[in-house]
Amino acid sequence: MSSIIAIAASVGALVSATFVIFSYLQTNRAFIESQRPQLLIVLDNRYESGTSIPVSFIHYQNITNNKFDDLTIKLTVTVSGTKYSLDHLFRPNMTMIGQDRRQRRFEPYDELANVGVDMPTQEGLGSKIELAIIYEYTFYHKSDRVRAQKYEWDSNSKRWEIC
Repeated sequence: MSSIIAIAASVGALVSATFVIFSYLQTNRAFIESQRPQLLIVLDNRYESGTSIPVSFIHYQNITNNKFDDLTIKLTVTVSGTKYSLDHLFRPNMTMIGQDRRQRRFEPYDELANVGVDMPTQEGLGSKIELAIIYEYTFYHKSDRVRAQKYEWDSNSKRWEIC
């Protein structure tokens, strides 16, 4: 009889230890996830002062107190199904400390002309011009890729509009 009690107590201790270890792992995972940095990216449109030249600003901010490592922001413009990279607008593998905010200014007509896209001609043809923003970073030795936002060029207002 005492051996049955000992076996039952051992099984109970094993089940209890399993729950304690599982609970510890889940708590640790939740803590690490709560420390994950978050990047807020906003595209703003303006006109060059005194002219009708459209200018775009990409504002980006680390909205947490945790730093980003290896932050790389990628811009891809799609014109009639063909993709063009504007990754050169951002330095790859940046580090952003907590609450860091930055912005990047670019002129869409000039930047797209640099990669071989004649925007006035494409606008005249009624081509769909889209801009996708993606960022990648490393956190706790794990790479992550986030699709931030997608915009479409409105040829009437000469601005990027959220898709």
